[in-house]
Amino acid sequence: MQGGKGTIDPDRLNRELIDFYKYVSREYPNQKILYIDCDNEEQTLINGIRAAFARARIDVIVRDCYKGTINSRIYALNGLISQGRFKVLRCCKNVIDSLCTQVWDISKITEDVRLDDGTCDIDTADALEYSFSRFIKYFNIHG
Repeated sequence: MQGGKGTIDPDRLNRELIDFYKYVSREYPNQKILYIDCDNEEQTLINGIRAAFARARIDVIVRDCYKGTINSRIYALNGLISQGRFKVLRCCKNVIDSLCTQVWDISKITEDVRLDDGTCDIDTADALEYSFSRFIKYFNIHG
């Protein structure tokens, strides 16, 4: 499987991220990409990404993402969806599949805990939520 566990090394990650950056820049030429937010648990990879972008002479700030609490991210996304303020392109199959398969952990019936046992794609959910969690306070969602 392409991109399966153990199949992507840091050099490939850097190349593919730079290719993606260039693709988005071409597709949306009037929108400057200012930041790349990375999972702050992966400092070694982040340092490699910074170095790769510097070598490619691409001016972008590679920084740690802001995570916030899991439930605040889930509730914010649910609020945005229910208000019609969040859209997903049909071609974003991983995002759609992840959103469709997330469930609460029934073994923790008295708590709101998302099931994270490998049966659904929580990595995509986390990445999606990290992409907007820095801005949750501006969404004006109350629940």
